[in-house]
Amino acid sequence: NLKLWKKDYDRVLTLAKNAYNSTSVTQIQAESLFLLARVFHIRNDEANALKYYDRACKLAPNLSPARFGLAQTLVWEEHYDQAAAHLKLVLGTSANATDALALLGLLEVKNNTAADRKSAFTYLKKAIDLDPLNPDLVLLEALALQQQESDYSKSLEKYKKAIELME
Repeated sequence: NLKLWKKDYDRVLTLAKNAYNSTSVTQIQAESLFLLARVFHIRNDEANALKYYDRACKLAPNLSPARFGLAQTLVWEEHYDQAAAHLKLVLGTSANATDALALLGLLEVKNNTAADRKSAFTYLKKAIDLDPLNPDLVLLEALALQQQESDYSKSLEKYKKAIELME
């Protein structure tokens, strides 16, 4: 008789804090901090999420989910260069992380230089190649393309492709 609780975030906070405080194993402490950060992230408490993601990353630098969460909260705080640096670290340990590739691509488009733009579409293309049936990734590419008037027709093609994938 296994009991499952869905969205019982108060229980997650209690259990994660207890796990953190009852061990000296760094990896378990980092995982506990990551779980705390996730709860704050889900509750839109970005400041606390950022704090706990950061602490988890310091304890376990290769904990990719925590580093990705840290990058997301840094985007929320509009620290785009720091977010991009953390996404590159995520890709260093999880080269096929499509969410990290897509977010890094969007951040590179935001920089709006020719080199960054080329790099951006390389990241977006890799994400789409890894998950070609994901309409969200195709929509992100369309959004990135529409940032320059010269790419409007390509953007429209991508929007149509995304609609086809959703049907």
